[in-house]
Amino acid sequence: MSIGTKLFMLLLWIGALFGIGITIFSRGFLLNRLEIPEKSLCVGDEDAGQAQEGARQLCGEHRRSVVERLDDDTVLFVLGDHGMTRTGDHGGDSKDEIAAALFIYSNAILHQETIDMKAVRIASQIDLVPTLSLLLGVPIPFSNLGSIIPELFGLVPLSNQPKLTGMNNWPPHLQSLYNKVGALWTNAHQVNRYLQAYSKVSDEFPRGQFNLLQNFFQEAEIAVQELLQSSAFDESRTLALLQKSEQVYLDYLNQVKEMCRSMWARFDLTLIILGLAVVIGTCLISYVLLMHNYNFGNRAQLDSALGTLLKIIAVSIVACVLIGVTMSLTIPSLHVYSAVLVLTVPAVGSLLNAVVWIAFVSAEMKVSYFLRFWTYPLKTVMAVILTFAYAACLTSNSFVINEGYVAAFLVHSLHLACVCSVGSVFVQSKNSKETTRKKTKTEKSRDIGHFLTHPVTVYILLAVAFHLCIRFSSLFLACREEQNPCRESELLRSLGAFSDDTGSYRNYRYFMSVASLAVIPASLTFWLNKQGNLNGGAAPMLSVAYALPIATVCICLNWGLQALPQKMLDNLPAWQQVLLPRTAYIMLFVAFISVLWNPLCIFLIPREDPKKKTLQVEYPGEVESVVPKIFNHLKTTWKRSSRQGKQPSDEDQDEHREASPPVVYGLATVFSACWLLVSATVALLVALLLGDGLAPVVLTMLLQMVVYLELYAVIRRQQLAPLEALPDLHHIATYQVPWYAIAAWGFMSSQFFFATGHHATISSIRFDSAFIGFHGDFPSYLYFIPGALITINTFASQIVFAVALPLLLIWPFTRGKMFDRKKDEDRKGELGLHVSNRELRVAFFQIILAYLLYNGIQLVGAMVSAAIHRRHLMVWKIFAPRFVFQGVSFLVVMVILILLYLLLVKIDRAISHWLQVLFQDAS
Repeated sequence: MSIGTKLFMLLLWIGALFGIGITIFSRGFLLNRLEIPEKSLCVGDEDAGQAQEGARQLCGEHRRSVVERLDDDTVLFVLGDHGMTRTGDHGGDSKDEIAAALFIYSNAILHQETIDMKAVRIASQIDLVPTLSLLLGVPIPFSNLGSIIPELFGLVPLSNQPKLTGMNNWPPHLQSLYNKVGALWTNAHQVNRYLQAYSKVSDEFPRGQFNLLQNFFQEAEIAVQELLQSSAFDESRTLALLQKSEQVYLDYLNQVKEMCRSMWARFDLTLIILGLAVVIGTCLISYVLLMHNYNFGNRAQLDSALGTLLKIIAVSIVACVLIGVTMSLTIPSLHVYSAVLVLTVPAVGSLLNAVVWIAFVSAEMKVSYFLRFWTYPLKTVMAVILTFAYAACLTSNSFVINEGYVAAFLVHSLHLACVCSVGSVFVQSKNSKETTRKKTKTEKSRDIGHFLTHPVTVYILLAVAFHLCIRFSSLFLACREEQNPCRESELLRSLGAFSDDTGSYRNYRYFMSVASLAVIPASLTFWLNKQGNLNGGAAPMLSVAYALPIATVCICLNWGLQALPQKMLDNLPAWQQVLLPRTAYIMLFVAFISVLWNPLCIFLIPREDPKKKTLQVEYPGEVESVVPKIFNHLKTTWKRSSRQGKQPSDEDQDEHREASPPVVYGLATVFSACWLLVSATVALLVALLLGDGLAPVVLTMLLQMVVYLELYAVIRRQQLAPLEALPDLHHIATYQVPWYAIAAWGFMSSQFFFATGHHATISSIRFDSAFIGFHGDFPSYLYFIPGALITINTFASQIVFAVALPLLLIWPFTRGKMFDRKKDEDRKGELGLHVSNRELRVAFFQIILAYLLYNGIQLVGAMVSAAIHRRHLMVWKIFAPRFVFQGVSFLVVMVILILLYLLLVKIDRAISHWLQVLFQDAS
């Protein structure tokens, strides 16, 4: 088994561990969750008054003024949504935080005092729904599970409750009790209808407990029927029946509430902690593996160590799967958790065995190697601090609400630190004689062109362009419900949402979107043509020349079609409404297939035979080059004719062979060309799903990505310049991507998640993207299509940055030479990556593992936040959705990175095959 295959298997294992950890945590945190848990409310004067004394007096005066204006048919409710501790904390699950006061007042008498009346009455928030509904005379909501507050219905008979003859002659306490039973009867019937309807579509209710509740309900109904059918009035018997009915109805409603809470408001702390432990352990394993890969100088030793680790993992998984299945089958109490056991036991077992193996291998390594952060560059230390700070701040609801602005600020900060780190290079360049001489000549000539093309000026302009991209992307941030005041950009609305009187704005916006989208294939064509990757007729070259432009035109025309009035659009045939986006899908799919079929964008001009050499002028338009070419041709012909009749020596053959080497176009950018093509294809797909308004954001995202790659290549080359005296160490360092680059890539991914109009809320999901190019009538076996389209729309930035991640490794091999005025001695370009293909696979594994580690740290932060705040009032609005989005984003990125590893292997093997054929032809 090759080292590349071993690294791929190890990558699959790490990805599976992350996925299992997310699944286990979700099972414990979101177990059968259908309703929001309601906090208890303790009604009593001793729980009132959360504010300070001054605010308390103002509230008292306000309530007093309201009470003075009440009439007899008005009821005043004063309540708080939560309590507060003595230190001011709120939102937790302590008694002081979940308890609040409920004050109900009316000028009329609301209830009749009894001897057994309690001083403190306990109710729930959900009890307010049926209580207010019946008091207002409106139906109780169908899905309500709350109980009424019976004390409020003693003197207010309901219009729909059963009437008894002669009831007006009853004593007041019986009439009051009968009114309460009537309200409870209405409440119980509503709850029973909901349970019956729910049980028909779901089997979640425990059958025994559900039947017991039905018996309770029937018992109360029998008592009411006996009361209604009684012919003679017997006060003691009537009182007993009413009290029995009241108690049975109350027991029924309370037990229904408890049953549903036990199912829907349940948190399994064991699974929560276990899932969190698996994810944290996987992050630690990833970090240690990264350190080991950096430390292994002998790749044979690394190959042997990986083989041993994979064997240990395989044996552990097989043994633990058997243990998990056996436990779930033999222990009846664990049968419910059989799926969890089958996932958890292998994950934990393989993780523990891997930890033991790493501890054994690490015996020869110093522990201080993993902890010596002070030896790292300042920008790396800053990136580590910002990464963990970003994850830790996810526990703050204010941070999650304003996360879009914070992510942009972090990108600003980290990039500024990286840009400033190159300042020392500028200072050193001033001391060199050559630079001083050039500076003097520039000052004398005052050549503005030389100033604009100076490396320092270009570098500063790139840094400014990067920050302008960040500023521009912030204009497209969407507003959350909690952000007030906040005004969204009009670009987040589709063209069809505007009225007809905004024709000029619609035209301006449409042409701006078309221009932004057209820049993407045009820039790709220009760059690949400049690098020589578009010479020839290979499949990827044809895709760049035809498939991507056709897809771009179809996307733009589809935006124009969607801008038509809805009535006009509905009058079009169904096939015309979906023709353009489907054509775009097909062209983009063809571009993907072309890369998989032949990922090499290179063109070979075979070696010329010296005996058949003729004069060839490739660019006849360049007149100044014609005369030298003719002279060289005559000179070569004269030398050849002077040696006719003689046996050519080996030296002459070598001279002829060296004089006419084969010409290969695009070989220096063989890796980046493929990845730029894939990235541009994904960007066009993302632009189609995001809509016309966000086309400038997609272009800005790609522009910021390219500018960052240029700046990073400069920084990386200057960082590795001192190692040129040590070739072996310099060779190893060129295959490593530092953490600050990984962190900046991840921060930019988060930045554009919000810049594309998304938030970690369910309401921000654009479900209409599932119908772009489709009518919505999907058969059951094609349900994955709308799900995939919605996922691509929601996590567009994560997908684009994950696809372009290998450029962090590839870009410095050919770019970033603006400060190097010397003649480049290394003419291999990106082909040097293939020369050391083992190093390439290890380096690509490292960059994937590092990016997974970054996303894993953010995932741990979201999981810890959701676990800590599981009883928080905002858990289902802020913290739980944030975890869900982070978890799905991680899984999407993980799948893409695994596929990218396979694509890298495909490209590397294609280059090997191409070189083998080339050498065979040469021989």
